[in-house]
Amino acid sequence: MLRAMYAALAAIVSVLVCWRAGVCAAQPTADEPPKFAGDPLMRAPQTESWEVGSSLDLERRTTARSGSDDAPAHGSYDRTTLTITASHQLGIGLVELQLPISTIRFRDSSTAADVGGLGDASLHLHRYRHGHRWSSRYFVGLRLPTGATAAMPVVGEALPTVVQLGAGTFDPEFGACTELALGEATALAACDHGRIAVYANGHGFRDGYAFHARLLLTTAFAERRASAHVGLLYETLGAAQLDGDDLPSTGHHELFAEASLWFVVVRGLSLRSTVELPLYEHVTGMQLADTVRVMAGVSYDFAR
Repeated sequence: MLRAMYAALAAIVSVLVCWRAGVCAAQPTADEPPKFAGDPLMRAPQTESWEVGSSLDLERRTTARSGSDDAPAHGSYDRTTLTITASHQLGIGLVELQLPISTIRFRDSSTAADVGGLGDASLHLHRYRHGHRWSSRYFVGLRLPTGATAAMPVVGEALPTVVQLGAGTFDPEFGACTELALGEATALAACDHGRIAVYANGHGFRDGYAFHARLLLTTAFAERRASAHVGLLYETLGAAQLDGDDLPSTGHHELFAEASLWFVVVRGLSLRSTVELPLYEHVTGMQLADTVRVMAGVSYDFAR
């Protein structure tokens, strides 16, 4: 928890220093393929004016685990999210709004639960700096409490799981990425993304902290009209709390292999997709662990 807080403060200080000194004022050109900017499923807005888009995410959990071992229980958790995004380039950086609409379906041996509706929106400010070989990007923002919460967010007996659309709190979010050009079209990137819940909502629920770190190899091709990414993602989630006490069977550490593809269809219209598959999973208590995560998106950059 302290490590995630220090990372958040470092990211915020970096952005403020860049803003004050003006050293991050250089913005990407419309001819560049998009670069990763911290979002867990590779949505990376990059425009000199406006960009709008949407994406469809599927998060599926079907493997019951106790620690890192298989557990003798059966269940499933499927979360499908349609995210509508809008980004606009201002003098201080790129402002981005993400608005998710989710459907959650949970099943175990004794429980069935289905919820759907608006989730928690996110508002981010992105900043960029481009050099000859090195480039960096940062964002800071807030997760907004637009999703519904429940007095008792945990459902299930055999596999107790938090099933609700929102956290009910204003939560700081941050991300950073450093990229080293290895050639004309290939680069190595190290990135992070995090979120901290600093207080509990009106029902006494406090979401766990989240931190993601990834190492990516990226390459552009087809006259820079397409870009591919392959790499590793490490994700850690802290335990959620209810009335000040840790909720059992919340929190995990997972390592994923991931691949992503982006390409321009025509003018500013582009498509992107990401697949993440778990390589290692360690959960707190006994809970459902990830089976696969998939994202497909479309966007339009009015500056391209």
